[in-house]
Amino acid sequence: MSGSRLPQNVDDFDAKVVDVTPALAKEWLARNGRNRGINYRYIETFSRTMAAGEWMLTGEAIKFSVTGDLLDGQHRLMSVLDSGVTVKFLVVYGLPLSAQDTLDQGQKRSAAQQATLHGYRNTSATTSAARLAILYAQGRLEARIPLSNPEVMGYLREHNFELEEAARVASRAADTGLPKSVGTFTYFTLAKISKLDADRFFEAFITGINLEPGSPILALRKRLAHKTGGRTGKELLTQVALIGLVFRAWNAYRTGRTMSTIPLQPRGEPLSVPTPV
Repeated sequence: MSGSRLPQNVDDFDAKVVDVTPALAKEWLARNGRNRGINYRYIETFSRTMAAGEWMLTGEAIKFSVTGDLLDGQHRLMSVLDSGVTVKFLVVYGLPLSAQDTLDQGQKRSAAQQATLHGYRNTSATTSAARLAILYAQGRLEARIPLSNPEVMGYLREHNFELEEAARVASRAADTGLPKSVGTFTYFTLAKISKLDADRFFEAFITGINLEPGSPILALRKRLAHKTGGRTGKELLTQVALIGLVFRAWNAYRTGRTMSTIPLQPRGEPLSVPTPV
């Protein structure tokens, strides 16, 4: 690590792009004596992105102080170790120790904002549904694992047409109490099983027309009328709980079963999402 004095101006700082190997990451982490606590979910997310070859070189740097302390980048370096791959980083040397007091003060760009920059529409619903779809495919929907923007954007690029259509359907269901993100994900998932039945199911759910007593779709509409939460004192349901309700109603609809009420989960069992049929 070069430099033993406090830089006097910007020309005294040293910045360069470095191929950071797992061995180098380990060496640099030994200089990590004054940093925030470790968030292992970040490491898992970054590591998956690196291992998939989707980590991109940006202007966000690994930062060292004038005394050689690691000021910023511990999660990225730990992710290099975890992934076992070599990653390019911009590295800045020679910062004053006081620079750490102002790091990470900016607002992180969300996947929805990133998608908007690339010209996608309905980005709040489609990126949220993409996150749910990735976790659902991994069997980790209930775990609330964070995903990186590259993971979400990759899924959005692959399934944009279907997610856009699902978002349009979900927007019509807004008055039922079903959040657009959940509506987008559930329609997207169910349409892959049977688009004809998904269209019929959601049309009946949205309009409420000709729903007879015992209809699982009617039961779903009634259930959602009591889930709004907030200051009204009504029940507030999580995304996982809402997805479970939709899938339970769908399964009853597809198998011809009547249903007057929809439970959040079978009695005595933990909250879970049933597999749609």
